Amino acid sequence: MRTGDNMLDDAEAAIDGNAPHNGIKGPSALSLVVGVDIVAPIDYQHNFCLRVMAKLLRLWFDAKHHNMAFSVRNRVVDFDRLMTATRAPDFITRPPRNFSDYFKFWKAVELRSVLLYYGPIVLKHILPDNLYRHFLLLCEGLSIFLSQSIRPEEMILGQQMLNTFVVQFQVLYGQRFLSKTVHSLCHVSFCVEKTGPLWATSCFPFESFYRHLKDMVHGTRFVLHQLRHSVYTFRHFKVLSSQHLNDRQKEYVASLGVTLSSGEYDLQRRPDAKQVLEVHPHVYVLGKSNRALVTPVQADQIRLAAGVLPQTLIRHYRRAFIHEETIMGTTYRRSKMRNNAVVMYIEQDQMRFGQVHSFHVVNPNPGQLLMMVLLRPIVLVPGPFVQANGAFAAQMAGLNRRFFQVLPPV
Repeated sequence: MRTGDNMLDDAEAAIDGNAPHNGIKGPSALSLVVGVDIVAPIDYQHNFCLRVMAKLLRLWFDAKHHNMAFSVRNRVVDFDRLMTATRAPDFITRPPRNFSDYFKFWKAVELRSVLLYYGPIVLKHILPDNLYRHFLLLCEGLSIFLSQSIRPEEMILGQQMLNTFVVQFQVLYGQRFLSKTVHSLCHVSFCVEKTGPLWATSCFPFESFYRHLKDMVHGTRFVLHQLRHSVYTFRHFKVLSSQHLNDRQKEYVASLGVTLSSGEYDLQRRPDAKQVLEVHPHVYVLGKSNRALVTPVQADQIRLAAGVLPQTLIRHYRRAFIHEETIMGTTYRRSKMRNNAVVMYIEQDQMRFGQVHSFHVVNPNPGQLLMMVLLRPIVLVPGPFVQANGAFAAQMAGLNRRFFQVLPPV
């Protein structure tokens, strides 16, 4: 594997020969910084989403491979139908698009969604068993290395899966398609040990910030000057506002989402609704209360679970905003293209999944609010993908477990 010393030697050889050497064109300014390893960690956005996952989709569905044994070009219509029928949650910013018409326009986040979310479900009905199980090795292995915390035994298991994927890749698809990015899967555990989980060194957060930089540019000329001026303004906003704004103007500017204390954008998401009730810090219910959401029997069960008197008033809601994620119960009918009702919760120290029906707020004591959630449990069928991908399900739900209490089914 390439090391920092090897890259410096190649950079010197490139200067001496006035031509790239082993892909290195010359030295980097970062090599002058003491303590910085110029060998960058693997970025799973560019290596595994934009390269490996895109390569697999082309091998399966591209017309130029139609005569190869691994091609499933004849199933591309079925793949498109299943993709467009998928209802993704809001945290997946780009909804699924079909392969035939839009693949050349797919972004990295769309390829990541296929790799980690849709693929294990949709491709089960499309790929032959040997290709599907081979794809699951990639999906499960990367899911392990994308977890918030990784145990040593999980590191070993994840790397074994990726090594097996690389070895079988040559057998299933041929030597000609075994590229450097596919081979880099063999070194994931090494990079994770040095720099942390793959999400910690991903370029996704940087590219997500582009929209804020774009807001700072208001013309096609002198773009760098515009960015410099905008960044300087925000960094010194507190001083500038104290000199040129009165108190009322400061309050108005603060309401626009600018943090005067730090002079930076306030990037925290806020609930988007006309009526908002804060139940706990970072936990809100949205919209109007509606008593018709539950039956009298369900209302009594909510009071019993909350430990309040039978006459206690309950307010019922279809939506909630929990730690910057909007959860919509199945009673919310306006969301046609998204599914924000499926969550993960803990019951008897076991991780379970359920579909939220509605949210309910009670006052067990004066000045105290308690939110209860009515949901329908989802039974998972054991399979090769469920166990390894359990940690990623928590990220999909985006919920804090302590706010969920399971009610008996009615």
